[in-house]
Amino acid sequence: TMVDAVTGCSLTNVFIMFQPQLVSIALSSSSPSACVGTSVILSGTASGGSPNYNYFWINGPVNSTRTVIQNFQGNYTYSLMSIDANGCSTTNSIGVTFVGAPVLSVPNISICPFESGTLIANGATSYTWNGFSFGNSFNMFYATY
Repeated sequence: TMVDAVTGCSLTNVFIMFQPQLVSIALSSSSPSACVGTSVILSGTASGGSPNYNYFWINGPVNSTRTVIQNFQGNYTYSLMSIDANGCSTTNSIGVTFVGAPVLSVPNISICPFESGTLIANGATSYTWNGFSFGNSFNMFYATY
């Protein structure tokens, strides 16, 4: 209600204000971790607020998806901002771990004709020897490998 101070006339009016839900962003990645030098695709989907969302990756592209590649191992965080049709914004972040290549160690061995020797590798979680997986050791017999 408004009242005029001079005339004393009043006016009453009712206003209804609608407030949409808060804007939020759900983030996902094609993988939570990757080898150094390979790519991971990140994507975000906004909801709530007023549709017609705009997306802005912090230090990245202006859309809802982003492909990331890192050349050094470590944990990296990527943030996406979304702004709805009313100018309301929110930001969410997602982490990706980039893993360096294992350092393999295989000692040299010498074997005499018709004898065998064992190669033992260290530094990885799985091993393939001549196309077959045998764990971290491989028994060699006199032959050409």
